[in-house]
Amino acid sequence: MVIIKNHLGKIRYTKAFFYSLIDSAVTSCFGVAGLTPGNKSEEILGSLPLIKKLFEEGKGINFRIQNGKIRIILHIAVVYGTNTTALVQNIQEKLDFIIKEQTGLSVEDVNVFIDGLVN
Repeated sequence: MVIIKNHLGKIRYTKAFFYSLIDSAVTSCFGVAGLTPGNKSEEILGSLPLIKKLFEEGKGINFRIQNGKIRIILHIAVVYGTNTTALVQNIQEKLDFIIKEQTGLSVEDVNVFIDGLVN
């Protein structure tokens, strides 16, 4: 649960809300094939049937909120032939806009790791 305080009171967001918001923003960008597991342990644990659903939610997305700012780390696969520099800049700008509009939080930084290439 993420709690944001403003002059009117408190707003409570679930982590699932942020995962969903970030996931939909990133996967809607042209050239993104999908999110990928961030590391080997996520990949192994995510393949187990009992906890697969838990890992599907945050797969490839890590974020931390501190002092009213959010830091995001993404792991993605890219479609072959995509200009990766333009794609990453597009993702960063889109997340900055959507997070500010939906939550009022400012984005400190968005780090994008390209883990795969898809034809």
